[in-house]
Amino acid sequence: MNEELSHTEDMTIEDFLSGATVYEIADNALKRVLVKRKIAFGTMVSELTERQLDLATADIYMWCASTPSSKNDTEDSDGGWKHKEGGWQTSAYDKRQLREMAKELYEKWDEEVVKGTKIRIVNF
Repeated sequence: MNEELSHTEDMTIEDFLSGATVYEIADNALKRVLVKRKIAFGTMVSELTERQLDLATADIYMWCASTPSSKNDTEDSDGGWKHKEGGWQTSAYDKRQLREMAKELYEKWDEEVVKGTKIRIVNF
């Protein structure tokens, strides 16, 4: 039985990339990736090619791999009011996995990866 898949829901590229990892991705990192990939803010995922989605995702993976390995808890209080934000920690293994996932996507589209987190963009 051959059934076509339909998109019952669509999302913006920003939401798509934010959901690519469990990392909290900074707005300026999302903007940088979109500008670099020449994707307009608010573009719906259904309007993009697989190549655009894969390479933007790879860029996000590389950004995540270059973030600090830990963040401390933050707690604020004022009288009876209290607010706490949790911290997190990632391992070298996590960072290697992110780089490997990015590398696979870059290689899929014949985009060369330069040592470290710097990437040379090959013309489309």
